[in-house]
Amino acid sequence: PAQVWSEPGQTAAAVHGALLHGRAEPRSGVLASLKDVAAMRPWLHDLDEDLLIEATLLHSDPAGGIFDFNACAGTTQVLSGQFTLMYIETLQAPA
Repeated sequence: PAQVWSEPGQTAAAVHGALLHGRAEPRSGVLASLKDVAAMRPWLHDLDEDLLIEATLLHSDPAGGIFDFNACAGTTQVLSGQFTLMYIETLQAPA
């Protein structure tokens, strides 16, 4: 499923967010939206080159962020798409 294919991009986004905001660990979040996922290969285990994963922040606010993601092995693109992350603490009702 597309959600599984997009997981490397989500991980890259979590690391990016932690670095951007000076956190020791990424914030907890959920995948709120996933769109335009394109998998150019059925499997990744047989790639000859290292997998490079990029996540580009398109929009950010206190509730979450929207990211484009790309995965390449050498010059071969293997995966792309866009996802929205919502942070857990913004989804919880105030006490």
